[in-house]
Amino acid sequence: MGLGFAVPYLGTFRGEAARLGALMPASQGAVAWPASGNGHTVMVEEAMLPLPDASIDRCSPCIAWRPPNGPEALLREMWRVLTPEGRLLLIVPNRRGGWARMDSTPFGHGRPYSRGQLERLLTDSLFTPIEWTNALYMPPL
Repeated sequence: MGLGFAVPYLGTFRGEAARLGALMPASQGAVAWPASGNGHTVMVEEAMLPLPDASIDRCSPCIAWRPPNGPEALLREMWRVLTPEGRLLLIVPNRRGGWARMDSTPFGHGRPYSRGQLERLLTDSLFTPIEWTNALYMPPL
C-alpha cells in the first residue's frame, strides 16, 4: 500500500506484490493510477484508513506527513493496519537533503526530518527502525 503520493514508487513492486493500492489523502487530492487498466487509487482520510486491522504487509507513506493531527496520528493508523510482521518504508525529506530545499519539489513543503527525529517518532509510535538509507533518487512522475 502506498499512502500519499507514492505512485511513482509503487510500480517497482508490481512483479512481486499480490495486490497494490494507492491511498491518497483527501487533503492532497488523488490521481488515477495506473494510467491504463483497472484503477488502484482511493481517496481517504489519513486518520481513518478504510482497511481492517493487520491487513497490510507493506506500507509506504510518501508526502503524507501533513495530516491535521500530525504525523503521530498517521503513524498510529499505519500501525493499526500493518500486520505484526509488516514493514513500513518511509519516504520523507532529509533535513540536510537538497530535495527539502527546493520549493519546486514535493519534498520542499512541510517538515524535513533528521535521523534522530525519525527514530524518536517511530519508537514513540511502537515501530522498530531496522534499516536506514539516504536515497537521493526521485523517480519521474
